[in-house]
Amino acid sequence: MNKTLRASLFFLLISLLPVVAYAQKKSNKEIFLFGFGVNVKDSTVYVTNVQQVPGAVVFKKTKFLEHRAIYSREMQTFLTTQYDAPHTACTVFFSDSKEALEKKRNKVRREQQKNAVLKIREIPADAFRFVAPSLSENQ
Repeated sequence: MNKTLRASLFFLLISLLPVVAYAQKKSNKEIFLFGFGVNVKDSTVYVTNVQQVPGAVVFKKTKFLEHRAIYSREMQTFLTTQYDAPHTACTVFFSDSKEALEKKRNKVRREQQKNAVLKIREIPADAFRFVAPSLSENQ
């Protein structure tokens, strides 16, 4: 490669480093989650309480919860083992405001109550807790 092309690539890469570093900045606020799952075989809806999850991280730029799929899988594994509900689709809702998340949880629950076919099961707080993945698990 000629010197000007190398220099251009070098400066291009150097100019992109701050963008990549900025995109990775994480929020250090307290994060709250609640889980929601629907068993497609027996029309049961599972809802957890709003929980503070130490170690949970939200990216500032994208406002996306890091390891969101892992939290969903935690709930799905719990439902499979404790409630014998292997065909459950799970998701998590999150916020840095507990009050806002409580409102969201109540809204989601009310929407599910409108459907007379669905059975709603509350998962007790002492039975299930979300756990943030440690750094060693990510590597």
